[in-house]
Amino acid sequence: MMKMKLRAAGGENHRCDLNSVNGSDRESGTGAAQLDKEAVFEWFGLQLNSSGRVELLCGLLHMCQPLELRFLGACLEDLSRRDFTVLRDYEIRANCPADLEGLVDVSDPVVLSKLLVYLSLLGSKSRECAGILFRTLSRMDAGMWGALPEPETVDQLRLLFTMGSLHPAFSFYQREELRAQLDRLQRWSQFSRPGFLCPHRKNDVDWTLCSNANPHLSGTSQREGISPPHVEIPFNTEKK
Repeated sequence: MMKMKLRAAGGENHRCDLNSVNGSDRESGTGAAQLDKEAVFEWFGLQLNSSGRVELLCGLLHMCQPLELRFLGACLEDLSRRDFTVLRDYEIRANCPADLEGLVDVSDPVVLSKLLVYLSLLGSKSRECAGILFRTLSRMDAGMWGALPEPETVDQLRLLFTMGSLHPAFSFYQREELRAQLDRLQRWSQFSRPGFLCPHRKNDVDWTLCSNANPHLSGTSQREGISPPHVEIPFNTEKK
């Protein structure tokens, strides 16, 4: 039975049975009262971070029927018009190969912020730009930051690789590679915490082979995991 785990403010796990609305209840609508929508909205908006919301929504969209997708597309189009003027300049840059080629120093926080914004605004058919971004992301390695980065940086990296692994502009191979990088980041960020589940010495860990990864943060169970603090996509993209 598919269940959705809801995190309460006090730290307890509440389960909302999505199958409680079925059969005649689904047809009559009376079973809808059994699903606490407000709790779902609170969990989605306050407990999940950006990467969790993005991955969950993409998974839900794949479960929708064609006409439902067309309707949701119209709703998204209307909502995106609200920020069209503000984001128009960034969208042009995000789909311009010349602008993307200049994002070289991936350890620079400003460059990292630009990558997040540009990947968010990348067109679904911008294959050339996706290729440039993929080469840039492929150069990013968890070890390049030395010690464990700040939680905000880890969340930004998690969001970056999550969006890349789901974006339609990337090829299947590219998405799989970015998903693998996301999984490595998950394991690295966990085992870099002193004494957390891993008996290896500080400089004696092969992150790709360690078998004690936290199941809540692995790629296969990420939707069920406990999310880190809420982080929004930054927009500090002023050119240096």
